[in-house]
Amino acid sequence: MIGGHKPVSFVAPTEEVERRSEVRWDQFAGCVVGLEGNMARLHDICAWGARVEARRSYAIDETVRLDLPWGAPVRAVVLASDDGLSRLRFEFPIEPF
Repeated sequence: MIGGHKPVSFVAPTEEVERRSEVRWDQFAGCVVGLEGNMARLHDICAWGARVEARRSYAIDETVRLDLPWGAPVRAVVLASDDGLSRLRFEFPIEPF
């Protein structure tokens, strides 16, 4: 349990997570964030997910915690991860502020 809640596990089919048309919030590119309690850097972010660079890669389908500079922590599933660059899909859409 995490903070009194059971971890959420979810996997969406690839065709449902390709959100290249989603508006990216460019003003947050390069921001320092927390990924599973470790420092990471945002490459890009939108309402449904983010690309994050960290010192390590994460397992595909792993559920992770992303601490953004605004708002509450976000739970996300790892869609892809290679050489420390991870693509995440959020459990629920988020707002930029």
